[in-house]
Amino acid sequence: MISCKRSIRLLAFLTIAAAGLSFVSGCGDDDSAVKPDPVDPPTVTIELVAIIASVSDGNNLLGGNIEVGNHITGTYTYDPTAEDENALATLGDYRHDSSPYGIFLDINGYKFETDLDNVDFLVELTNDHSTPPRDNYLLRSYNNADVLLNLSVDHISWQLDDPNAIKLTSTDLTSEPPVLAGWTSTFGLTITGFQTDDTFRTFSIRAHVSTVSKVE
Repeated sequence: MISCKRSIRLLAFLTIAAAGLSFVSGCGDDDSAVKPDPVDPPTVTIELVAIIASVSDGNNLLGGNIEVGNHITGTYTYDPTAEDENALATLGDYRHDSSPYGIFLDINGYKFETDLDNVDFLVELTNDHSTPPRDNYLLRSYNNADVLLNLSVDHISWQLDDPNAIKLTSTDLTSEPPVLAGWTSTFGLTITGFQTDDTFRTFSIRAHVSTVSKVE
């Protein structure tokens, strides 16, 4: 049988132990504490298909595997809530500097893509800009992953032009892809690159986008 004094000492010990356990479990350094899930960045992804109109590859860097008439498939992803960094009312510059934003293209298994570890991707809208006024829809990826060992991609861009300045009514970035009807494709979708250890050996691909659609 436990004596009265021993019972009192045991009760006191259990009370102190319980209090200490409660203090530890409430410590801010407890790794078991529930943490909120990270919030995904806002994104819009647009699919596109383009048809190659010209290939310049005098040094055969692409091995003859990309030709006129081949299809380009891919996507580009941007932040529809990005802030306009251009102070001009006729120009909207929406620059992206982090993953998952950029442009990602495939031509016969060759990948031409924004470098997601070093993103520098621009969406630019011009409305009634320049003299005479014109509208433009433009994408540019300045930092890109190598397409092959020792073969770098220095620029990927897509430009639509409207010399009549009627396609856009503002430079606001929206969540919808451009409606291709009414735009001209003077420069089109362009990819340029070079041999990494000999920058004078270059290639370029020019295509025209035939379809775009928003990925839901």
